[in-house]
Amino acid sequence: MHMIALFCRWCLGSIFLQTLCVLLLLSTSGGTSVGVVYGTCDDNLPSPKKVAKLLRSRHIQKVRILNVDPLVLKAFADTGIEVMVGVQNGEVMDLSKSRGSAFRWVRENVVLHVPATNITAIAVGSEIIT
Repeated sequence: MHMIALFCRWCLGSIFLQTLCVLLLLSTSGGTSVGVVYGTCDDNLPSPKKVAKLLRSRHIQKVRILNVDPLVLKAFADTGIEVMVGVQNGEVMDLSKSRGSAFRWVRENVVLHVPATNITAIAVGSEIIT
């Protein structure tokens, strides 16, 4: 617990790291499954390999990756962490118009990484589009 407190003090400059710190504290207190949302659109983020190692060391079992990135997916390979990948809002309309585009997206963002990366779900969009 003392290590987590030191890590939290170090994290004060980044919202991502602050959120991760809270989740780490919660994950030490119970036997339930804890998951995190991992986005890569911020400055000064640790490398995907360091994030995967940190989550695994804290027994975090699930992660949702907001921005599908081959380097991130490779970092989570062979970790046992369940990964949810997501189709971005801007991609939804194009993928819905073409079956070929949808198959290509799945092939490039899922099939190429399974089974090493434990991709268990695909989220489509993150907001209601009107």
